[in-house]
Amino acid sequence: MNRVKSMSILGVIGVACSSGAADVQVSTFVFENDNGAPIDGLNIWIESNDLGNSIEFIWHNDSTIDANVTDIYIEGNDISNAALGIATINNTTDVQYSEGSTPLNPAGSIQFFGGLWKGTAFGADPDTPQPQFNAINPGESLSVVFTLDSGITFDEVIAALHAGEDGFRIAAHVQGLDPNDDSLWVVTPAPGAMAPLAFAGAFMTRRRRSI
Repeated sequence: MNRVKSMSILGVIGVACSSGAADVQVSTFVFENDNGAPIDGLNIWIESNDLGNSIEFIWHNDSTIDANVTDIYIEGNDISNAALGIATINNTTDVQYSEGSTPLNPAGSIQFFGGLWKGTAFGADPDTPQPQFNAINPGESLSVVFTLDSGITFDEVIAALHAGEDGFRIAAHVQGLDPNDDSLWVVTPAPGAMAPLAFAGAFMTRRRRSI
């Protein structure tokens, strides 16, 4: 079994509009790497798309190093629990996920960044548990579409993603990093949680267009 190394990644949101649909891209920042897992070339980011009565989240792995996304999570709070309805996971030949995450909530140091995890509104794991099989490997992505419930709009969900302590986070578990087959956690926070970057030695691994 792999030793679990904790690392978390922060996100900032940039919005680009095209053909009337919002394309919201969440960049990622490393803020912790206790055991020195190699991260040069790590590039995990999340895209959100406005589909009218639904919202699409796409987990992208554009890493140039071995890094396999093996769990994905959306934190539950008043907005995300109320807004995100039925989930449709759009698997591909190489990426096969099913709803339900193990562990139920992200591990690592998320509880020290932006407050305790409020619970999981949605989680999913690969159908085959080994990191290299059915995970989101470099060059791959996974789309999950949620119906929007309770009259909540795409803009309200995106605003809640960056709503300080009242916001919600998106997290992922990444495994299979060379040379020791290490693992780490990545997370997008609310802006109010960005202050710990000053003491955590953070750096940006990807920045998308922002406004």
